[in-house]
Amino acid sequence: MLSAAGKLGVDLVAHRSQLVSAQLINEAGLVVIMDVRNRELLKIEFPHALEKTVFLGMLLPQPKLEIKDPYDYPDSMGAISSEINCAIEQLGGLLM
Repeated sequence: MLSAAGKLGVDLVAHRSQLVSAQLINEAGLVVIMDVRNRELLKIEFPHALEKTVFLGMLLPQPKLEIKDPYDYPDSMGAISSEINCAIEQLGGLLM
């Protein structure tokens, strides 16, 4: 993943994943998810977060509900990372 991100100019060396907490959800103005499973988990644990939740894949030029987790598909990591990057760029444009 570090290599794929690096090719896109993204440095993930200091990045660490973390569990979603009530504090993070409550402080967030927007919750971005990549798949239906994430939505179902949010719905169970933080149902109030759904009103501020978007699927990242819906921001792609050809919208789709889910973006695969690149860690689960190492052979497709570069392509998936490019999708994520494209969607994030679109999101950034909308937020500016």
